[in-house]
Amino acid sequence: MTLRLDSLKANKGARRRKLRKGRGIAAGQGASCGFGMRGQKSRSGRPTRPGFEGGQMPLY
Repeated sequence: MTLRLDSLKANKGARRRKLRKGRGIAAGQGASCGFGMRGQKSRSGRPTRPGFEGGQMPLY
């Protein structure tokens, strides 16, 4: 067996499967999807823009 780029493959367990969030309790990340129940970071459309200060006058 020769070592070529097309014959390489990752070792078993080297690459973790991506979690599919919000697809039921049995999927392991259902309902709140690991973001908790309350707060700005748990809401839909979650990421706020960089530098956002929660309604306070921004520094820039």
